[in-house]
Amino acid sequence: MNISESINNKLFGGVIENPRISELFDLLIALLVLYITYKVISYLLSRTIQKLKKHDDKALNTTVQIINNILKVMFVVIGIFSILDFFHINTASLIATAGIGGVAIGFGAQSLVKDVINGIFILFEGQLFIGDEVVINGINGNVVDTNMRTTTIKDFNTGALHIIPNGEIKAVENRSRVDNNASFTFDVPMEYDPKVVLEILNEAMANFKSEDIVDGPTILGISNFKERSYSIFLSMTTVNGKFYKARRDVRYVILESLYEKGIILSPKIKFEGEEDAIL
Repeated sequence: MNISESINNKLFGGVIENPRISELFDLLIALLVLYITYKVISYLLSRTIQKLKKHDDKALNTTVQIINNILKVMFVVIGIFSILDFFHINTASLIATAGIGGVAIGFGAQSLVKDVINGIFILFEGQLFIGDEVVINGINGNVVDTNMRTTTIKDFNTGALHIIPNGEIKAVENRSRVDNNASFTFDVPMEYDPKVVLEILNEAMANFKSEDIVDGPTILGISNFKERSYSIFLSMTTVNGKFYKARRDVRYVILESLYEKGIILSPKIKFEGEEDAIL
């Protein structure tokens, strides 16, 4: 007596005797067991992370997500084959047919193979992890998902999700592994004495402190001349992940310190609601 017949006898007193219903019970029980097994393994993985106290560990989180994806695919495939068996479809011949068809379409699937192979190298070499700030194919953002075939990046500028096939990734600029060089230049109108401007900025930068900045900010002097302005170069190094915040803070201090001395970089832009101020 199989499992479904046993359940049928116990729950229904043998009233339901249709063999197809018994087979359906077998299928439903098998799918339920698969689902429970997947959930248990996922739960155990989550508990392992908690015990190791590595919730913020990008490498571990990425590895766990990849394992989850692999398990999900495995259980889905097993579930599909169970359903096919229920409908008496010969899965062995189906696999053989798929093998022959695979040879036929192999040449057309080169891009997919390329994506998977490149994805394996990206993941196992640790070129990027979920949560890293990266620049890939000119797109600057955070990695929100990565697997064997694709990498998903959330764009800093638009918030859009870019799903990039791994085969198209030629180079990865990872900004989350080391401190960031956040140096930049800004223009000052020629009408202002550069000596006065540099004195104001040096004093402002000397008094500016931030936990996000590892080195600097330091005013290095005039870096370029333009038709109606001259450029001043500022050098600083920030803690990784604080690149944009540190730049915003420093720019605000620059504009505020110059504005207090009556130096307007651009009268077209307002500052704190003042009509003749700048942002």
